[in-house]
Amino acid sequence: MTGLSLDQMVWLGLDRGLCEDDWARLETPPELATLDQAGARVALKLFGDPMAMRALPKNRTYLLLFTVTADALDRSALAWVDDWSFSAVDEAKLVEKNPKFFPALNLSQIVGVFEAIAAQTFKPGPIAYVGIAFKPGV
Repeated sequence: MTGLSLDQMVWLGLDRGLCEDDWARLETPPELATLDQAGARVALKLFGDPMAMRALPKNRTYLLLFTVTADALDRSALAWVDDWSFSAVDEAKLVEKNPKFFPALNLSQIVGVFEAIAAQTFKPGPIAYVGIAFKPGV
């Protein structure tokens, strides 16, 4: 997937002893989580910005809720398939090379069909939900 996005909400604990009404959502919370993607690797960095953490009052309980959403498919992630595929036309050349690992016949075509189906049916949507309670300054 390429287009990954991160949506975060921060809630402040009011510590009044009321379960359902004991949290207030911060309207403009500091950015406490960032999402970095390099190819197939995705890194979620939490609490990486010291200035963002300083913006929150200390010794209060917070709840960070975030959603990671896949907005698009990454077609370049399948580039390796061509290296592991061969067609009937290339068979004689391949046998002459005597490869250590033998590729799969028509793998590119088969994966191409699956890729087309995935592209037609893909709908952006959440792929992860995470909730973290924390208390800065403790």
